[in-house]
Amino acid sequence: MPYFHISRFPESFVVGQLIQLESCEHLLQEHSIQKQFLDDFLTGGLSAHGKNYLMTSQAGGSVTREYVAELVRREYFPQLPSRFQCLFGWEFLEHGEQFVTDYIARKQQVGEQIFDIWIVDSKRGIHVGDMAHFSGGQTWMDAFASAKAYWEGAMTQNPLPEVLLPLPVSVVGHAGKIVCWKRETYGTTRKLISS
Repeated sequence: MPYFHISRFPESFVVGQLIQLESCEHLLQEHSIQKQFLDDFLTGGLSAHGKNYLMTSQAGGSVTREYVAELVRREYFPQLPSRFQCLFGWEFLEHGEQFVTDYIARKQQVGEQIFDIWIVDSKRGIHVGDMAHFSGGQTWMDAFASAKAYWEGAMTQNPLPEVLLPLPVSVVGHAGKIVCWKRETYGTTRKLISS
């Protein structure tokens, strides 16, 4: 089934491309503890999302939420795909636009940002979870409960259902671009530009 993927990086894919897990072995030769962790828990490699959260120095709430979500998945829902090994998609383009406006663009600097909309296809099992479970400040208990609800597929009052697409995933088309403008006084606006 085809899904929409909103790319944060211009021209990151091409039609016909097979997006696969990336090996991180070459980055971990000196760090046997980290290499053992990946071998034990995330065999086969990482997605770009996984590399971003596991292989770069980051701190903050989103990193904590990702780690809690992965621990909850491993403990209670091991049959579901890891967020660290998936591409994120949307069943409906409107959800992808909402993601850009509500989650990405609000973090951007004042000015214009352009996001490519790709059509991707996955032949493997997916998981649909409500991304809204990961927003807002939370205690550790809140983070745990939110992660559990996410993996159960529970939807919030204002859901933003994202689709986890386990890699490999095929790029089957380009659907256009979303252009966002952020102004100091008016917030964020967006415009969909079709291909």
